[in-house]
Amino acid sequence: LSGVPEAEIHGRAVTDLVRLLAELLENATTFSSPRTKVRVTATRLPDGRVMIEIHDQGIGLTAEDFADVNHRLAEPP
Repeated sequence: LSGVPEAEIHGRAVTDLVRLLAELLENATTFSSPRTKVRVTATRLPDGRVMIEIHDQGIGLTAEDFADVNHRLAEPP
């Protein structure tokens, strides 16, 4: 974990944000080789938002799986 800028999070978003980050980190560490590192970075964007990136060496998704995940994110149940 490196370079995390200070940020404020609206109270209503905290639970969802924590759950999302936990799921992404679990996925990154579960599906990466034990010999690789998972790196988390955060950057403040020019408009004040914070971009969090999780870099791993996981198995990846097929193009079809990637499209399915994006569809589910765009239209949640």
